[in-house]
Amino acid sequence: LSPRVNITKRQCISQLSDTVIFHLKRFELDFDTFRREKVNDLFPFPLKLNMKPYTKIGLEVASGGVSIDDNPPSYYEYELSGVVVHTGTADSGHYYSYIKEYNNNGM
Repeated sequence: LSPRVNITKRQCISQLSDTVIFHLKRFELDFDTFRREKVNDLFPFPLKLNMKPYTKIGLEVASGGVSIDDNPPSYYEYELSGVVVHTGTADSGHYYSYIKEYNNNGM
């Protein structure tokens, strides 16, 4: 047998798009009842998000690897524009959303 070693499993993004959508799995299996249950814990999220640490280039920079980044800092910046909320149980419910309003200047 080989000796045990610590490993890190990760995924990274090679190229970002104009829009990023996150879908969170907010259900888990209760092993006592073998039923799916909705996770209702608070999930805080930022209004602004820098995605560079989650990109291939960001991981190379953080690990001390040499990487040339041709992208401006704004390439990695995202601003929250909406949230979809589910009310109900793991088996049924309703969705509603909060959407940021923009004026004619895009702000």
